[in-house]
Amino acid sequence: MENQVLTPHVYWAQRHRELYLRVELSDVQNPAISITENVLHFKAQGHGAKGDNVYEFHLEFLDLVKPEPVYKLTQRQVNITVQKKVSQWWDRLTKQEKRPLFLAPDFDRWLDESDAEMELRAKEEERLNKLRLESQGSPETLTSLKKGYLFMYNLVQFLGFSWIFVNMTVRLFILGKESFYDTFHTVADMMYFCQMLSVVETINATIGVTKSPVIPSLIQLLGRNFILFIIFGTMEEMQNKAVVFFVFYIWSTIEIFRVSFDLRLRFPVWRVLPAAMCSAKGKQSCFFFFLKWSMDHNTSLSTEEQREKSREMKGPSYPSGAYLGKRGLIHKEKFLKGLKENPRLDGTSEDQPSRRND
Repeated sequence: MENQVLTPHVYWAQRHRELYLRVELSDVQNPAISITENVLHFKAQGHGAKGDNVYEFHLEFLDLVKPEPVYKLTQRQVNITVQKKVSQWWDRLTKQEKRPLFLAPDFDRWLDESDAEMELRAKEEERLNKLRLESQGSPETLTSLKKGYLFMYNLVQFLGFSWIFVNMTVRLFILGKESFYDTFHTVADMMYFCQMLSVVETINATIGVTKSPVIPSLIQLLGRNFILFIIFGTMEEMQNKAVVFFVFYIWSTIEIFRVSFDLRLRFPVWRVLPAAMCSAKGKQSCFFFFLKWSMDHNTSLSTEEQREKSREMKGPSYPSGAYLGKRGLIHKEKFLKGLKENPRLDGTSEDQPSRRND
């Protein structure tokens, strides 16, 4: 009995590339597991069918395997995994046709060849999908790249419009209203750059990089381009108008807020643009109306002064046509009759005789 070799119960299963062995031993201590010349050697102290003893067994595999077994100890068993050198399905585990008494199939992990092929195919598809995702980039990587790209775009726009805003503000404090009329020649180049760069925003909305609506973004882009490149850029008489200052100042202010807070204040702020543009155009109309009114007013004042001087020198002058009264037209005869009855209407005083009587 002392020389009797105790063997544990061993259950096995396979896949195309691997062999799985489950040794029914609990509380295993000091296991010795190795593969030599395609033979698996196992020896360990543990509690098996014959109690707490030393158990061992040897298995010569049907085909070549890799000599590096991987095992894992648990409280109730020992799990051993052996890699096949050639990926194929084996008819049996051992080289000898007669199965050892201690060896049995592991039905918990057992699969038919067709099922194993399906599992292998699923693993292969999973591996290919993983490689495809790695080549395309993981969602986290794409999100990080998109955030970095949008951050750089907003940063460039913020710096550009901030330069325009600060430049115009400083010139306004130093030069006053005189800065209104040369704004275009001072900041037009930077405004051209920022506005051409804003095309990227519409492209981002179109391809789905941002969630901005495409139509409003396109309308805003076309409207600004029309004002900047067509009205201000090609019409030289508009480049010296004060309205350029108001439009550029409003644009830069809106863009500073928009790119600073990105999506949080993006849509509420840019919708102020149409109202601001109408306000700027209204200011331009009021300016031209005030200028025209001032010129007309000055002309009328000059005419009135000339008439007063003429009255002082020559007396009142009366037109020879008809005059408008309460009920209609007063003809020349009625006017002359009233003039004879009241000599003061002739522009002479009581002390001086009328020239008409002379």
